[in-house]
Amino acid sequence: MERNLVMYEYKCRDCDSLLLLEREKEPECCPYCEGYNIDYAPGRIEPVLIYKPRSEGAE
Repeated sequence: MERNLVMYEYKCRDCDSLLLLEREKEPECCPYCEGYNIDYAPGRIEPVLIYKPRSEGAE
């Protein structure tokens, strides 16, 4: 069964970094500066990315 990994865009207000993260739950802190001011920011990174992992046996 194929599963797409959908990434959501966030922006850290402390260091102004744009982040691509899975949205299973709200992120707790920025992985770059460890700040806690992270906002959901759709449309900041272009184009919108959908990562499709390859199966282990495929090339």
